[in-house]
Amino acid sequence: MEHLVFDKRDSDGYCAAHYCVKYGNLTLLKELCAAGADMKRKTKPSDETQPPKTLMALAEEKGNKDIVTFLEKIYQKRKSRASIGVGFAAMRRRSASAPDGLEFE
Repeated sequence: MEHLVFDKRDSDGYCAAHYCVKYGNLTLLKELCAAGADMKRKTKPSDETQPPKTLMALAEEKGNKDIVTFLEKIYQKRKSRASIGVGFAAMRRRSASAPDGLEFE
């Protein structure tokens, strides 16, 4: 998958969205999200003693409730879209195997 420029990691393993969370810049984080930044991108730790961190983990560490709330909304919205897509796929499968006279549109 090709990553956008603002999804590229620096030498510390952070991308632009990680820095927005680290420094509490919700406005810029929203702009990056609207532009298509990967909101599930994890940090790339410099050694094996530190696990990769999500944006949510960083926001919770920093105690930034506004960013946590924003990320929860983003993740919930994407989860809802994914479940709708699964529902449509199931309907298409049923339609293909439906008895004569029964079709779904």
